[in-house]
Amino acid sequence: MNTQTATSKHEFIYLSLKSSLHDPAALNAAALPLAAALDGLGGIRSTAGGAAAALLILTGGTENLALEALAERIDQQAPVLIVAHPGHNSLPAALEILARIHQQGGHGQIAYLSAPDDGAGLAEIASFINRQRVARQLRAARMGVVGQPSDWLIASRPSSADVAGAWGPEVVNVPMGELSAAIRSDTSAELEPWLDGWLAKTSGGRPSHEDFVAAAKVYRGLKQIIACHRLAAITLRCFDLLGTLKTTGCLALARLNDEGIAAGCEGDVPALLTMMWSGAIAGQAAWMANPARIDPVENTLWLAHCTVPTCLAQDFSLASHFESNSGAAIAGIFRPGPVTLARIGGAGLRRVWTAEGEIEASGAAADLCRTQIRIRLLDGQVTELLTSPLGNHLIAVPGWHRAALRRYLAEHGPEPAAANVNLRSRSMET
Repeated sequence: MNTQTATSKHEFIYLSLKSSLHDPAALNAAALPLAAALDGLGGIRSTAGGAAAALLILTGGTENLALEALAERIDQQAPVLIVAHPGHNSLPAALEILARIHQQGGHGQIAYLSAPDDGAGLAEIASFINRQRVARQLRAARMGVVGQPSDWLIASRPSSADVAGAWGPEVVNVPMGELSAAIRSDTSAELEPWLDGWLAKTSGGRPSHEDFVAAAKVYRGLKQIIACHRLAAITLRCFDLLGTLKTTGCLALARLNDEGIAAGCEGDVPALLTMMWSGAIAGQAAWMANPARIDPVENTLWLAHCTVPTCLAQDFSLASHFESNSGAAIAGIFRPGPVTLARIGGAGLRRVWTAEGEIEASGAAADLCRTQIRIRLLDGQVTELLTSPLGNHLIAVPGWHRAALRRYLAEHGPEPAAANVNLRSRSMET
């Protein structure tokens, strides 16, 4: 799933509603700039309901017109955006419309534009548009699992039906032998151009030039599989490469994430799904890592992994893979600042854990994977990981994104399992 385009303009259909009682000249003076603002966000004006995901409420007296226009979306529980402005009784009409939608079991929100250039209001609209785009992308995505999930992932083996039913993507299982064959048939000793630039980031001759050649072959093999199977994202049973091919997937997976293709480790399907979802919402790459240490008193945790999207790192160097002390891995340094953590899991993939915090430091401990960061949680408790874990990997995305993730869950999240009391009307929000 290409997350790099998430902030670009995307088309959405909206319908303008007005009452004939209002002065046409005054109404046009207010309506034209507002419509232009929506058009600037990629909006397409419609003359009928049905397909419209948003309503521009120009005046009061439009409440019944709105219900008629949105009847199909309300029945489907598809989210609706209602845009209101300060004049012509627009806001009270919007309030009445949304209240009725909620009574009918529908989902929606009001974006209030105090003026056509109201930055906060426009940001709300843009966020709504992005969430609908992410939902469409997930429903259309094909995520590849190269090899089976690693043997230790005993809680991270959802069925393909659970993935598709709860979140949308189709799981495509690719035999590990397909990647091995692609790597063995690649007799080239050429490096990818991006790897040429990474040679200077080694120290003490590690990783070796041969390690870089092997990493290039893994990258080309994965790209071949992605193209062949039309994949939007991929996760790899990467530790098998150590035994059979004496290499790692760390550099190849990092590069795929840099290119906007969510790429995860160890065949962890819930982690990859979380990367696809959170990265697309945030409009950037996401990092998959292990919670390695926690401090409940300070409410901090250390995350660590041997691969990281270099586009997220302030700087990085290269080292050997931690567990095997072979191949090539990445030691990334993160810039201090806000970060959002997330994880999808539980029975049927119907639970979600999210938290926000601050990246305080990067580390270089010898007994952890090569990229290490310390995070202080500001919204959420590290002890929740001890009492209700969803798996051994978390996903980190720089920036504050928890509100957008929660809003997505309210609009598009999986319906809860009847026996899971932790889940609310559509999803668990923590």
